Amino acid sequence: MFHAPFQNRYDRFGIVYNEEVNVWDSIEFGFEKGVYEKEPYKEFSLGKPMRITDRLVTTFNGNFRVKEPGQGDREIWLWRSVTQYNFVWDGRIKFAAEQTSESRHNLMVLFSWPMRSNIDLYLLFNDYETNGKDVSAAFFKIIYRF
Repeated sequence: MFHAPFQNRYDRFGIVYNEEVNVWDSIEFGFEKGVYEKEPYKEFSLGKPMRITDRLVTTFNGNFRVKEPGQGDREIWLWRSVTQYNFVWDGRIKFAAEQTSESRHNLMVLFSWPMRSNIDLYLLFNDYETNGKDVSAAFFKIIYRF
């Protein structure tokens, strides 16, 4: 994974239980060891997809990373939840929420709708924290395919 000017790398191992039988009854565990921006780390992850109704699905993910800088370990965690509702007319709305151990948050709401076979509509709202500042943004996009 290239991230100029760094050459990041990782090895990942994961186990998924019950995905072949029913993805909504499955659970996923993972372990990753690598280097990100010259800092070695170890990361543990947990993922759980859930079907609430035929049209409403959600996924919960948790990551726990231990950075290993020269002076000692530093622990970082991230919780992420993504919920999506699919309308009967092919539109969908997706909500994602993240919270980190560094007291940063990210909230995202995305509405997408294939209006016609060659036209798609997207509305996006983001609320996140970066460099100690709260930032809100909205985005509107229409795609027309020839």
